[in-house]
Amino acid sequence: MFCSIKGEQETIVILDGGFGTTIEDFGADVGSTPLWSAESISKAPELIVKTHLAFLRAGAEIILTSTYQCHPDAFRRAGYSHDEALSTMHKSVELAVEARNLFYLERRRESGEESRKIKIALSLGPFGAGIVPGQEYEAIYPPPYGPKAFSPTGDNINTFYVGQEDEEQRSVNALTEFHLERLQQFSHNRAIWDSVDLIAFETIPLLREVRAIKSAMAQLGEEYAKPWWISLVFLGGIFPEGRRDNPGVKLTVGDVVQGICEPGTGTNMSRMMGLGFNCVNMRFLRDLTTQMTDAIRSYWDYDLPKPWLFLYPNGGGTYDPVSRTWGATECFPAQELFELAESTSPGVQDSVWQGVVVGGCCKSRPDDIRVLANEKRLRCRQTLAQ
Repeated sequence: MFCSIKGEQETIVILDGGFGTTIEDFGADVGSTPLWSAESISKAPELIVKTHLAFLRAGAEIILTSTYQCHPDAFRRAGYSHDEALSTMHKSVELAVEARNLFYLERRRESGEESRKIKIALSLGPFGAGIVPGQEYEAIYPPPYGPKAFSPTGDNINTFYVGQEDEEQRSVNALTEFHLERLQQFSHNRAIWDSVDLIAFETIPLLREVRAIKSAMAQLGEEYAKPWWISLVFLGGIFPEGRRDNPGVKLTVGDVVQGICEPGTGTNMSRMMGLGFNCVNMRFLRDLTTQMTDAIRSYWDYDLPKPWLFLYPNGGGTYDPVSRTWGATECFPAQELFELAESTSPGVQDSVWQGVVVGGCCKSRPDDIRVLANEKRLRCRQTLAQ
């Protein structure tokens, strides 16, 4: 899946950081638009390329496209026609490719050597990322996607109760249609689809949305199959969705992993390359990782290749979905994150993981990714010296 320039299998791979919050540092106004960083695809494409390049120069080996917020409702609210929205989504992939090619050219000019191989991952947020207010952290979805729309004064729920199985299945069907339609908006353009190496379903806050994603990937068809991953959101270390029989009690990591691994959706799970967490505060990540490792040991089908673990926490702070801003953040814990990756990687006896992908989410910047990349280089030198 990931090999060094020498063709050796990598066990720790560096992902990029928080695209939306980094492009703000370069002058983009992302908080005032329904499209978040995707607004810059058409309005300031040079900033998209600049942001990708900043992470590549810092040492990222996977870059995520600026499509996380690309959602039909968001485009409509921003005044885009259907054709304009489609063109914008495709252009995001083209800009990632442009940045990668520029980086390769820089490397050849500077050192005369081939660069490490960069993979482009198509970033796809949950349904809740594109509605108002944003619901990727609380998952209050309107019908048919959920039981009830968000109310600033009412009792907000995201869980179907025992006896509401039909309503829950309608929700899964609606979410499947949402994810499948968005995938097809990319896959039906062969040149764009061929430019994508991986698919990232990020900040997923509901088990039924996980099931919908698996169903959408199955329906997409083998002709368009690509390696893909799911990263879950456990804001405050807690999953947003409650249990059917007691919605006040939240689903555990084990519950969600069991749901990811369960058969019956028709998905070719050999194409699912891994799972993990994003936009989680680092102080919760070690315990969550332990829980996920234990759950994979219990539920993963080991007739399949071992999965990759994805860890990309945020920089701390609290997100306000109404103002779409982050409160005061902490210092991004790059060294602690790398140490966690090392302690979980295949070098550890009886590891359940094929490897670990580490990076950052909101409020992580190129300098933070540089620390991760430098730690990786240091470990490689130490290994060669032994």
